[in-house]
This record gives sequence, structure tokens and C-alpha cells, in this order.
Amino acid sequence: MKKRTEEELILEHLETVQEEKEILKRAMMNVGGRPSFGGTLSNIIFAILVIGSFALSVILRGRYSLLAIEFGVLLISLKIIYLMRYQDKVTHFLFWVLTGMELRIAAIRKEVRIIKEKLDKLENEVKKNKMG
Repeated sequence: MKKRTEEELILEHLETVQEEKEILKRAMMNVGGRPSFGGTLSNIIFAILVIGSFALSVILRGRYSLLAIEFGVLLISLKIIYLMRYQDKVTHFLFWVLTGMELRIAAIRKEVRIIKEKLDKLENEVKKNKMG
């Protein structure tokens, strides 16, 4: 079995890190990327309903004017609730991404510690061989 050189191991590790970076980048783009067609359409419909409701409140008289204003306020309140829920989902996702990164960093630290111990051991053996 052929031993891999240090250079090959470093290149392999760099490729792994690059792949993980791309996976993370794609995941982050899914969270904060461009809105979908459905999301854009629902925002346009929402804006039309709110503007229409407030425009009707100006045109209508009496009770219907107040009803149109209340409907507009209701729509805005529902949109705020929706945005709060969406933000909670994004925050939860980012929490898990960061937790995954933390676990990966801990694993890398452990690997580095093991490699350092092996390197120290090899250095001690080399020193012993030179002296003896």
C-alpha cells in the first residue's frame, strides 16, 4: 500500500474544507436568497389589498369607511405576525448551522491535537536517533 505524501493529505483536506464551504454557502443562500415567485406574488396581492382598503376608506362614508380602515389594519397585523414567524424559522435554522459549525470546529481541533501529539512524538524519536 502506497503511503500518501504530506502534500497529498493537505490537498485532500483543502478539498474537503472547500466542499463544506460550498455546502454552507448554498444553505445560507436558501435562507436569505431571492424570494420565490409565490412569495413575490403574495406580497404584491397583499400590497394591493392594503392600499385598496385604505383608498376605499377615503372614498366610502360612514361605517364602511371605518370598516375599510380596520380591514387594512388587520391585514398589516397579519403580515407582521407572518414576518415574526418567518424570522423565528430563519433564526432557528441559523442556530443549527452555527451549532454544526461549532461541532465541526471541535472535531478539527481534536484532529489537530492528535496530529500535534504525533508530530511531537516523531520529533522526539528523531532527536533520540540523532543523539544515539
